[in-house]
Amino acid sequence: VQDITGRKRLEAELRELATTDPLTALPNRRHFLAQLDAELERLRRHPHHRVALLMMDLDHFKRVNDLHGHTTGDAVLRQFAELLRDESRRLDTAARVGGEEFAVLLPEADLSAAEAIGERVRRKAMDPVHIEGQPAISVTVSIGIVDSDGTVPIETLIARADSALYQAKNKGRNQWSY
Repeated sequence: VQDITGRKRLEAELRELATTDPLTALPNRRHFLAQLDAELERLRRHPHHRVALLMMDLDHFKRVNDLHGHTTGDAVLRQFAELLRDESRRLDTAARVGGEEFAVLLPEADLSAAEAIGERVRRKAMDPVHIEGQPAISVTVSIGIVDSDGTVPIETLIARADSALYQAKNKGRNQWSY
């Protein structure tokens, strides 16, 4: 008999490192894409169900880092991640998919449910961030919203969400679009 407790703990730590963004503790892009792929596969077996996807980008985030420093920028990212955790349902997957880019997978949600969540996130993102020794910082977020019945490939769904996100940015930022 051999005690493998340490090995199992190490495997769990490695799994956590491979699937989690270290700054925000949200799932990373790899994990998010795996969840999205699994959800689309589930929808293929249940054709009357829907899934929605929110793609988000903090507006003019480079300015936050340039004016206040990366430590403050990191604090803003952590606070936004906390907002996503608070506004997401238990079955949703919120993730950091890039520098200041986030996504939320909303199983069993249609466009109207996604709009409601997106609007709450948009409004609450504007709440000032208070970091010791810094003036209050406000950020805004642009959001692309799409939904699917699972009949489109993952790449197409992400491309549609990105297109909706850039439409929100082109319309003036601090809004959602689909």
